[in-house]
Amino acid sequence: MAHNPLPGNFDKQHLLAIHYYLFQDLYDWAGKYRTVYMAKNNSYFAPVESIDLYLDDAFNLMSEEIKVVSSLDDLVIFLAKYYVILLNIHPFREGNGRTISEFFSEYVLAKSINLPGGPYELDWDEVDEDALEQAMVLARAFKGLIEAEFRKALKHLSFDENKTI
Repeated sequence: MAHNPLPGNFDKQHLLAIHYYLFQDLYDWAGKYRTVYMAKNNSYFAPVESIDLYLDDAFNLMSEEIKVVSSLDDLVIFLAKYYVILLNIHPFREGNGRTISEFFSEYVLAKSINLPGGPYELDWDEVDEDALEQAMVLARAFKGLIEAEFRKALKHLSFDENKTI
C-alpha cells in the first residue's frame, strides 16, 4: 500500500482511512475508534473518551517536530517516539500495529524526500517483530530498542524513472 498511498494529510483522518482500507472486509467498525477500554502487559491504553484528543496532540506535535528532522538519525528517533505514542493510544480495537506501520510507511515516503540521503522507505521485512513487541514493554522509558529496529528498516530509496511512488 505504501507505494500506492492513500491520500491524506498524515493526521487522524488519514489514520482512520488506512484502518478502514485495511479492515473494511473484516470489521463493521473498521475506520472507527474503539469503544472499549483496553490494556496490555498491565498498561492501559488511552481512555476511549480521550482517543480523539490524544491523536490530535500527537499529530500536532508530529507536524511541528518533523520540521527539525535533518538526518537519518533524527528520523529514526522521531519515528520511534511517535510509533510508541500511537501504539500506546491504541485507537482501534484490533489492527493497531498494521495500521500504524502502514501509516509510517506512507509517512516516511512523503516526508523523507528532502532529508540528506533521502528519500527513504521503511522495509518492515527487516524488523524483528518479536523484538519490537518486547521493546514496546519498555518503550515509555527506553526507546533505544525500537530505534534500532527502525534503523534496520529504513532504506534509501533510489528513484527509477519508470517507477512512481
